[in-house]
Amino acid sequence: MNDSGTSEPKPAALLAAQISVTDRLGQPVKRELSARERWLATQAETALHAAQALTPGTTLSRLEINGMLPDTSSSYLYLRYQPDANQPATAPQEFWACFRRRASFDQKRGLIGVPSALAPA
Repeated sequence: MNDSGTSEPKPAALLAAQISVTDRLGQPVKRELSARERWLATQAETALHAAQALTPGTTLSRLEINGMLPDTSSSYLYLRYQPDANQPATAPQEFWACFRRRASFDQKRGLIGVPSALAPA
């Protein structure tokens, strides 16, 4: 369920991913991503594809929300992309995303800044 109490379809990339969320105390919580969290993850993935930063054949395998941090902290959202079985020598790719005033992408450090202006409240 989302913030309004209704269930929304997840973007395709999020369907296969293992999703974990921690609360403000760092304890794991069982809940769906909020509309804002889902929007951040979707926009971060869109930015990765636009920058052609993902190795072909990788899929989002894990997504973690660090609830101990504000959503503007660079370690707020963790994304891990796993290569498919046909690419055994390829290492997983890891990225961290958060909200920023402007879009940004530091490929060397794996940091993605997603503009917060259009994000759901």
